[in-house]
Amino acid sequence: MNISTKFFLLIKMVSLNIIQLWIIPLKEEYKPVTDLEKDLAKLMPPHRAKEFLLSRGLIRDVLSKYFAIPALDIPLIAKPGKPPVLKNNLGYISLSHCKDALFLGWSDINLGIDIERKQRNFKPFSIIKKFYFQEEKKELEVINLEELRSKTLKFWVLKEAAIKWQKGSICSDLSKWLISSNFKKAHHIDKNISLNICYLEFESWSLGIAHNKSNVDIRPIIKISSFSY
Repeated sequence: MNISTKFFLLIKMVSLNIIQLWIIPLKEEYKPVTDLEKDLAKLMPPHRAKEFLLSRGLIRDVLSKYFAIPALDIPLIAKPGKPPVLKNNLGYISLSHCKDALFLGWSDINLGIDIERKQRNFKPFSIIKKFYFQEEKKELEVINLEELRSKTLKFWVLKEAAIKWQKGSICSDLSKWLISSNFKKAHHIDKNISLNICYLEFESWSLGIAHNKSNVDIRPIIKISSFSY
């Protein structure tokens, strides 16, 4: 049994259903990545390659410190455009980013997360018309424009978190996830899947979390401003 498997089994014995979250403000601070990740980056346009190498290095660095495993030994499979996977029974991760931060979640259960800037500039009416259910539209009636933007974004991050849990796609699934009026449940109307969801605000970001377990221990968010934590 390798070190990572022992660690994960120990976590499961001590406490079930943990979710640990990190927010990492994005800086051009590159961390080690594998040769495979370097080769994948060579196939991308320069701006995508830069984003890919930065995010994969940061993920490895954070998980290395969390698990006490060398960064390049983290069994991470995170190909571009695909949900990230941790092998060797090391648990589950979910990843999201906006223009100024990376949002990373780890758990011993499947999870999905999403991040958006609270002040993101977007047109709420077109999003509501295209993607939201009638029940959700009723929740957005008779409020001013700023409240409309804020609440539309709240629905959005929770829907995206559910999609990440599902390993689905925005194109196919965004209009299929119905968010409850209390923002505690998400239901996929075609697949008949129901999830528990949680909305958080942290500094300048809106955050969505989705999972399918009860009594989940969502640990306090760790914001990493440097890599000496």
